[in-house]
Amino acid sequence: MLPRSARRLATLALLVLLVHFLCEVSEELCALRIITDWFALTVPSCPIEAHGRTVSSEGDERYLVYQPQFGLSNQLIALRNAAAWAVVLNRTLVVPHILGHLDEAEYTNNHRPHRTMTEFANAFDYASAARTLAPLKVMDMDSFLVLRLPVARLVQVDTVKMSLVTVHDDYFQALAARGFPVVSTAAPVGLQLRKGLPKTILRVAGGCHAQRQVLAMRSLFGMWDVQPGFELPGWTVPGRADISGSQWLDRVVMPALLRPAPPMRAVVDRIVQSILASAATDGTGGAGPRAHPLMASPRRGALLGARRLRDGQGAAGAKNVGLTGHFSGSSGSLIGEVAGGGVGGAPDDASPVTELDQNGRVRSAPAVMACVHVRRGDFEKDCPKYEAESRARSGRGWVKSHIRHGCSCIQEPIDLELNLRALARRHAAVGGPPGRLAIFASVEDPAWISDPQLGHWNMSHLGQHAAHAGAAQLQLPWELAAPLLDQLVCSRARYFVLNIFSTFSQAVMAHLGLANGASVGWVRHLTEQQQRQLGVEVAFWRNASWL
Repeated sequence: MLPRSARRLATLALLVLLVHFLCEVSEELCALRIITDWFALTVPSCPIEAHGRTVSSEGDERYLVYQPQFGLSNQLIALRNAAAWAVVLNRTLVVPHILGHLDEAEYTNNHRPHRTMTEFANAFDYASAARTLAPLKVMDMDSFLVLRLPVARLVQVDTVKMSLVTVHDDYFQALAARGFPVVSTAAPVGLQLRKGLPKTILRVAGGCHAQRQVLAMRSLFGMWDVQPGFELPGWTVPGRADISGSQWLDRVVMPALLRPAPPMRAVVDRIVQSILASAATDGTGGAGPRAHPLMASPRRGALLGARRLRDGQGAAGAKNVGLTGHFSGSSGSLIGEVAGGGVGGAPDDASPVTELDQNGRVRSAPAVMACVHVRRGDFEKDCPKYEAESRARSGRGWVKSHIRHGCSCIQEPIDLELNLRALARRHAAVGGPPGRLAIFASVEDPAWISDPQLGHWNMSHLGQHAAHAGAAQLQLPWELAAPLLDQLVCSRARYFVLNIFSTFSQAVMAHLGLANGASVGWVRHLTEQQQRQLGVEVAFWRNASWL
């Protein structure tokens, strides 16, 4: 007969297995996982240890490398995930290159697709903040490649989020020519991870510290489940007892990692100056909703009525709400709509604040910058999917919330016009700084804002300012510089109209918070309190029938 202690351990082990089984069978029973979490406080294992050791001595430095996925905004989000993983596992974070964006069709149509890449340091000045990052240690990918360290297998973490995307290995394949040390073409080793939290990360990969000098992750997309602004009780990092782990990550690490390099900052400064100067000296009086034939004609009511019918709303069902709102909770639901035709009940013909001199001409006054993010491109395919998902019983909560509150994924000219008029009313009504509204459009294709119906807004875009701002002197290709410049320039505005469905818009808000790291830091959505703290107003595109 087994000793009593052995029988107790066997009983506990069976109980753990039973609870895990019940959790898989019924989502409601997943609350019992707290029991398994308590019992799982054992020595972490290493699921990839069967593939051989790659550590020559116990004193060797350990590294975490990973592949960036998707466009710039998602790459910045994944960097935060990687920083959290690296500090939890006590590994040096190898910062990857910045990559150009390829859509799924480009991967499908090309056997070996090529993505433009540049060193991270060409865009961000993280190296000068190395002391600030402690205990996190970082190094760039090119320096890591010089070490010629072996990597036996890639590691793929299997989560629900990863099941929604396609992971590509073109980054590591491109690095092979530079010496990236993948010595096996075998399939990646799979790790099962329910939640990206310190305890679960340690459980699935903490034991690899002794066996794996390099932990090479196929992707870290969606691998950290602590949302910005949320505290994780009990999590601290070594040597920083003065601050919680969540605050350290979002208010110390991310502002240090994503501090724009000096040349990038200089170009952004010059572009912003150009935007404001062109609006302040424009003899037309700046942007404003005057003299637009569509909006002044009787057809406006008919067009809006047709739009309401198309959206499935009768005249009585259309809600009259303003633009402003903020997110609450980890699901990112929009709350806090402002009722009425505009902030403060401004009249429909409200114009930006201007001053006239004694001759009746517009006096030169400081311009006030607004940024609008217009997204189409791949959204032409994605937005109908969001609409369908919002009607499905299994649809994600944040998708249902955004659609339910009238948020617009793709904007037609009438949507842009009405949202811009609401923006002008807000600027006139709040009694803000006098001056003209300089509207900068963050847009991939300027043709999307060149509709004759929108010409009177005098919106400018990056291409009109970048040349004389010295953007060509940046040490990274224009394909990579353009989206980052767009985000950084946009983040300098006071007013924003963003796309609630876009990670690009989230990155704009992130840069706003990062510029005020000590008080706000990394965010993906700005609360109303944070907006007041930063002196900005963030709104999101709404369907015309909601305005």
